[in-house]
Amino acid sequence: FTGVNQGRSAMQTLIIGALASSAAFGLAHLFS
Repeated sequence: FTGVNQGRSAMQTLIIGALASSAAFGLAHLFS
């Protein structure tokens, strides 16, 4: 179970990072 949980948290971190970077990218385009 430990390996599965680790992979899940890694995926969540990747998804959250992608969402945050895309949101920052969109904001930068709005304010440029």
